[in-house]
Amino acid sequence: MKTRTVPSTNYAAGTYVQNIPPAAQRTFIGATMRLTRESWPAGVDYALSDGSIVPNTACAVRLERTVNDVDWLKVGAWTFPGGIRLNRDGSERLEDSLQIAFFDGQGQPIADNGDLRVILEALVPLRTGITAEMREVGD
Repeated sequence: MKTRTVPSTNYAAGTYVQNIPPAAQRTFIGATMRLTRESWPAGVDYALSDGSIVPNTACAVRLERTVNDVDWLKVGAWTFPGGIRLNRDGSERLEDSLQIAFFDGQGQPIADNGDLRVILEALVPLRTGITAEMREVGD
């Protein structure tokens, strides 16, 4: 497993790119991303590419990959709400996470000798840390 951690940082509203180190001729089969919820105020209405609106969005995250370091392809995209969120037991949620698997149409792992990157779009000023864990064949 390859892990990339971006320490807790204050982000002004804006877009930030975090690169994940390439796998040295190994095969990624999935990823787990975690964002710490340290200071997330109420969010804003966020317009998706299809025109729909996601209310109370603090940040949007995209995961992209490339095999030639030029053409970046979106692997997935997610939005996360602002404000205090509670777990089922009533305790405050301290992190949000997402998972994605990398398989081709035949169910085989996608060989990735290129790079992956995380695009964080902070819609409001917030403080968060980012951890990306890439699962590889054999993990």
